[in-house]
Amino acid sequence: MIQKDYILRMIEQIGKLLTRVMARREEGEGEDALRLIDEASASVLGIDFGLLRSLPARNIGELMGLTQDRTTGSMKCLIAGRLLKEWADIESLAGVEAGTIASLYRKSLELYLDGLLRMGYTELDMSEYFAQAREIAEQSGGGFPLGTMYKVFLMYTELGAYAHAETWLFRLKETGYPDVDEVGEKFYRKLESLDPERLRAGDMSPEEIEQGERDFSNVGGRNK
Repeated sequence: MIQKDYILRMIEQIGKLLTRVMARREEGEGEDALRLIDEASASVLGIDFGLLRSLPARNIGELMGLTQDRTTGSMKCLIAGRLLKEWADIESLAGVEAGTIASLYRKSLELYLDGLLRMGYTELDMSEYFAQAREIAEQSGGGFPLGTMYKVFLMYTELGAYAHAETWLFRLKETGYPDVDEVGEKFYRKLESLDPERLRAGDMSPEEIEQGERDFSNVGGRNK
């Protein structure tokens, strides 16, 4: 109960701060918005935003306590990912160099994925965070480390967006992800066990599963 209350307070606090950030951004007050993000990092996460910008995602996860407390650590990773995304959005509007923006979005996505896939508390509504992670993944298109690509595949599988998951599965195979054939076999076995309604909701059909398996075994693939 104490942990739940703490997490809900964090969500409420960051929600209020981000409302102010977005208002400043819409008013064209980019510098003010960035300052508020810096303040949000310090007040909600207890760390300077400069660390979020400079540290690799795996080190941020450790700093957020992800290995000690899956629930609180995961939520902090989600918040850190959101702050990085907002910062990247603002700097993108300001014309900051594209490579810098892409790096911020990639780090943001990694933190979203770590938080979503390791969240221990199941009563929270994660739909908004999944939507934000999907947005970054789809805008970026690729170019991620293999480990991040695998997490994107897991995210889409978890969401039941099976056609999107299949697209990332093929990308994993094309880029040489270790044990990808075993990953693919488990994925298609999972799809074959689902009823037609769930498959349709995930933009798949039994015929597409059969075709996908054939294409996957030939290292080809269809991106849907």
